[in-house]
Amino acid sequence: MNDDALVRRVAVAGLTLVILCGCASHERSDSTRTVYHARTAHQLRVMTFNLRVRTMLDGHNIWDNRRDLVVERVRAFDADLLGTQEGLPSMESDLRQQLRDYSFRGVGRDDGKQRGEMCGVFFKTARFELLDGGYFWLSPTPEKPGSRGWAEINPRTVTWVKLRLRADGTRFYWFNTHFDAFSPWARAQSSELLRHRIDYIAGAMPCIVTGDFNSGPNSTPYRTLLGPQPTATSSLHDVFRDAHPIATRDEGTVHFFTGWRGGPRMDWILASSHFQTIDAEIDHSRGTGGYPSDHFPVTATLQGPAATRLPPHRKRRE
Repeated sequence: MNDDALVRRVAVAGLTLVILCGCASHERSDSTRTVYHARTAHQLRVMTFNLRVRTMLDGHNIWDNRRDLVVERVRAFDADLLGTQEGLPSMESDLRQQLRDYSFRGVGRDDGKQRGEMCGVFFKTARFELLDGGYFWLSPTPEKPGSRGWAEINPRTVTWVKLRLRADGTRFYWFNTHFDAFSPWARAQSSELLRHRIDYIAGAMPCIVTGDFNSGPNSTPYRTLLGPQPTATSSLHDVFRDAHPIATRDEGTVHFFTGWRGGPRMDWILASSHFQTIDAEIDHSRGTGGYPSDHFPVTATLQGPAATRLPPHRKRRE
């Protein structure tokens, strides 16, 4: 069975699991905690975290009961870069109030302002200077806020920023996204568009990509994003696979508040060859009241490139 088919089966099964297990999952005991070690000045800690949109359907697992757990996991990892998915403006506002040492970028997918879920990016203000940034939609009209395509049910967005590491002047790009959950065609087309836009915006500069791709490592989007690229652009690698070369059956990142680890690994952190993978993990931690989300967050510690000089000005390609 390919990853797209598996994702569809997981989505259907998940609706049942949420109803049957959502309100009872907090009764399970799980004292697992991920322990992180101190980093050096030139290492970056990256986290991608699907927050699970606030909905009454989740019963006890509604966002209001989980937001402190989310902050706890971000603080425990001490993320430098936090990419979120499914965060409504009110949810991102909750995080911003508790993560005041971070700067934030993100817009609602429905109107490019405050309507709909965001692909939010948080970066530590003391470590990074924002040089540039923007948004585009995963559709045939990517500059049009709220646009959809390829049988997408909802609009899908990408948030990108260009950051400078204050310590040594290193410049790099970061893209955060969330692919469609139901249409394999949309995911395939979205990966082509994202790859093109990475080339267009970042060129050969260092680059990090985070997101929920609703696809596993054997999927078309994975092959598209990690496939060979022209020498003038940045090729990407899967930092989790760097740290764990042999695939196992417990790498799943979506668990529907049950702690199940057997599903697809659909939450990825990708990086260009400028970055060396020090470590990467899936955080299975559970709080006393339940899990912080229906997805496990994925974390990575990367060795950043040396101070990167800006290349000569190059006109962006459409």
